[in-house]
Amino acid sequence: MARVASQLLLISLSSLIVPTAFKIWSDSGESGLVDISRGGAIVLLIIFCCYLAFFYYTHNELLAPKDTIDHSIRSLIAPSIYVAASVIKIDTKEQLLKLREASLNRRGDNLHWIVHLFILILSAPLLVLSSIFMLEAIDSPSKEIGFSKSFVGLIIVPIIIGAAEHVATAIRSHKNRRDEIEWIIEIAIISSIRTSLFVLPVAVLLGWILDVPGITLFFDGFQVTMLTLAILLVNYIVHTGIAHWLEGIMLIGAYSLFANAAWRYPNEA
Repeated sequence: MARVASQLLLISLSSLIVPTAFKIWSDSGESGLVDISRGGAIVLLIIFCCYLAFFYYTHNELLAPKDTIDHSIRSLIAPSIYVAASVIKIDTKEQLLKLREASLNRRGDNLHWIVHLFILILSAPLLVLSSIFMLEAIDSPSKEIGFSKSFVGLIIVPIIIGAAEHVATAIRSHKNRRDEIEWIIEIAIISSIRTSLFVLPVAVLLGWILDVPGITLFFDGFQVTMLTLAILLVNYIVHTGIAHWLEGIMLIGAYSLFANAAWRYPNEA
């Protein structure tokens, strides 16, 4: 799952590189940039919907890999089902899914899917508006404290947004089990996917609806370069399938290099 999610990050990165390259090398002005951003936002939302359908409907067995079946049984199905499963040899993911479905059916009725859809529709605009207000507040630390806007946008804002997830991953990382490490990687990547494939395109489309042409997928060239290097590094580490402390040092070192460069970059983006 982590590998597919990292590939989705590359797709979202492409949606940022294209408007940036268009802005630098095209003479059509802001009108062409706005059209490209709106078209890209629609494509990203379609990909996000396909991502949800892939992982939670058509290929949900990817959420329970074979080497973590025992842990999945303990955490995802009822204890009574696990007691029965402990004396039954489970060789296939299909058997695990059947046990999980049986457990879910025994837990009682969940909320109707319409309720979930209503909550999603209600919360999405609020989330986007909150993100817009937060991004507009970048001017305050930039003017009063003297922070670079790139440093605020690339370093400070992500830390604030992901504070809860960072604490959760730190608590679980000490167990050092393979399934725990995979969970930590997926949490880190999926949170980025939500931002790049959902929040950002929804913000662009809301700007379209509200007739605010300034909201586009264009990012400063320096910011896009930093994101590109970070995503390529994460993709390489995830696809190796091996995690050790030296790779952690590499990630921390790369993060420090990006933070130092962002701190000193005098941009107005």
